Amino acid sequence: MACELDALNQSRKEIEQGMKEEAMAICERLQFGEGSSLPCGLALFQREWHQGVIGILASRIKDKFHRPVIAFADGGDGMIKGSARSIQGLHMRDTLDLIDTQNPGLIKKFGGHAMAAGLTISEADFDRFAKLFDDAVKNIVGEDELKGILLSDGELLPTEITLDVAEMLRAGAHGGRVSRNLCLMARLNCCTRNWWVANTLR
Repeated sequence: MACELDALNQSRKEIEQGMKEEAMAICERLQFGEGSSLPCGLALFQREWHQGVIGILASRIKDKFHRPVIAFADGGDGMIKGSARSIQGLHMRDTLDLIDTQNPGLIKKFGGHAMAAGLTISEADFDRFAKLFDDAVKNIVGEDELKGILLSDGELLPTEITLDVAEMLRAGAHGGRVSRNLCLMARLNCCTRNWWVANTLR
């Protein structure tokens, strides 16, 4: 049983790696083609991609290029199914809802939340959807979000890096007194070297 699970996991990793290489090649063509810049919202599709791995793929590409990504795979009967991953500043489900409202019938079905979503569209509509998705993202997010710039709420002193402070901040966030994720910085000394460490309270 353990050997079978290990073999399945290895197979998934190989599929994921192959899909990632293909996705990176697509992004490279987009980045260095006409216009010489990546779309603000990336929609990627390859018919051979595996539906079970497109969520992981979208997340990897999102982390690499700091922009919302939707990866599509063949869904059969002329349909393609997408898995979307977002960045801070863009609510993915609301963005899909906006596109759906302005273009009735384009998205066959969708669902999700702020940071992740799933959807189904016609394969024939992929290019149209990709353009609409890019336009929607352009109108919502700013340059800082697309550059992956980390904005800090402040620095914690070494004496403030305690469980009590962490619990206080978490209670504030969960109690509604903090309306968004907090990002705090702290300088840590370790082996005579300094690192800036950022941690987001979720």
